[in-house]
Amino acid sequence: MLAGLAVTDVLGKPFAQFMRELVFDPVGMKHSTFEQPLPASRTKSAATAHPFKGQPLEGKWHVYPELAPDGLWTTPTDLARVGVELQRALKGEGKSFLSSATVAQMLTPVVENVGIGFMIDGKSNSVRFGHSGANEGFLSQMTMYKDHGMGAVVMINSNEGGQILREIERAIAREYGWPDGLTEDKTPAKVSTEILNALIGEYGGETGFKCTITRENDRLFLKPADQQPIELFAESDTKFFAKVLNAEITFEKGDGGEVKELTLQQDNKKTSAPKKR
Repeated sequence: MLAGLAVTDVLGKPFAQFMRELVFDPVGMKHSTFEQPLPASRTKSAATAHPFKGQPLEGKWHVYPELAPDGLWTTPTDLARVGVELQRALKGEGKSFLSSATVAQMLTPVVENVGIGFMIDGKSNSVRFGHSGANEGFLSQMTMYKDHGMGAVVMINSNEGGQILREIERAIAREYGWPDGLTEDKTPAKVSTEILNALIGEYGGETGFKCTITRENDRLFLKPADQQPIELFAESDTKFFAKVLNAEITFEKGDGGEVKELTLQQDNKKTSAPKKR
């Protein structure tokens, strides 16, 4: 929001206008806008948000005043055009709206696996950049490769669509031979209710990562702070995985069998959080 405000002040133009002029038009994103509320001319082609249980959101969607982080209306095709242009720019091909040096800087991790505008995952020849998206009633995932002309953008108009979103991405990865482990389908193991109950609680530490582990019947959920719950599936009594993220959760137990902490591994990044209660 602050970066968007700074550019707005410097250019003296509304955010939606200069994003259209500097990004959408050069890249060919004809079905994208930052206009909020959504203009009447675009409402007929806009998907209706479904938060949970297949129920449409009242009013069909929210109007988000936070334009830069939440205000983009787009299509998978339009968003994929951004990824393609960045891939081409890295190779010095075409007439990209950004220089190869600028794109290389954007796609280099600055803090842990965070670049400028994108998350950077994978290693060697399978480094990929992208970003997930979530607000009420919508989920999305953009995954593009730095060194290959491969990638995909998947969008779902439901907060319960995370599993099918990742299933679609894995199917694309298998079909087009993506160079890493995103194609793997894991089979969940069965664990007892007693074991699940021992994992429930609040976790957090000095890293700033905080989350809550909850249970609904025989289903276990990880809820990071200020995010939607993510269902976890067991590989063993202490190791779990998420189908909507390329992530694993490992619970460490003490000598007496009590749960001491959890470790989240997402691609090449590990984050630990002691159990608080």
